[in-house]
Amino acid sequence: MATSYTSKIEQGVSFEEFAMGCARAFCPCIEMRDAPADAEIPQEFKPSGYYLREIKLSARVLSKWQSMSEACATQKAAVAYLKECRLAQKELERVRILCKTYAVMLERAGKYRPPTKDHVEFKKFMIDQLIRSIKFDCDTKYYEDKIKNARKLSGVEYKKIMIDVAMDDLRHYKRKYQEEVMNCKKSTKWVKQLRKSLRGRLGYEKGN
Repeated sequence: MATSYTSKIEQGVSFEEFAMGCARAFCPCIEMRDAPADAEIPQEFKPSGYYLREIKLSARVLSKWQSMSEACATQKAAVAYLKECRLAQKELERVRILCKTYAVMLERAGKYRPPTKDHVEFKKFMIDQLIRSIKFDCDTKYYEDKIKNARKLSGVEYKKIMIDVAMDDLRHYKRKYQEEVMNCKKSTKWVKQLRKSLRGRLGYEKGN
């Protein structure tokens, strides 16, 4: 049975076209693996632009926090504190409701009467799944502690934290952009070397 790489051999594709199709499975072209089979591998790989956009956005956010007044930062800290408390309370209520739902289901599973001996393991399995879920999903302590230990930060404290976050984001996206640029250069070089080997050393010309 033909694979996605060999399916066009019957149609008379050249060795170069076959080889370039197979190149999609290798690291430099891995991002094209799920692209349409007839999508051409580019002569040059270029950065997507995503990290550059994130760099610009992070720089704007950093600049905003660096220039923010203490009064404004204090106001934003208060809003963030209330938002955090409300979210934690909401999640706590969700977990409590979920625990009650699990408890009802566990009770029903415990009262279930297997119709035959072959269904006994099925009952045990249901109970085991519910107990596991209760163990991992019904821990309210995390949200209770989060509400209990929540602290309203001063404007100075909150501003410093947000500046640190923005700086970390900026450093992260700059590093990822440089990695992307280097990967594009490596991918472009790899494909150029491949094309040269197909057209030169092996004596194949495109279309033959």
